[in-house]
Amino acid sequence: IALGTDHRWSYRGQVVPADDLVTVEATVSAADDARGALTADGLLSVDGRMIYKMDGFTLGAIGVGR
Repeated sequence: IALGTDHRWSYRGQVVPADDLVTVEATVSAADDARGALTADGLLSVDGRMIYKMDGFTLGAIGVGR
């Protein structure tokens, strides 16, 4: 997660040892080549149950675009 950026998330469950499959989906909404950063919205599902939703999270690469 890039420092100094805001994001929102909703939590509706947890991953437990009995769960089998964790799936992460992300849709990129912005790219900043100068900062080496991507902003996206995403979902995390466990065995088909959505348990996390994130909006506007930004990932930054160290040493890229600086």
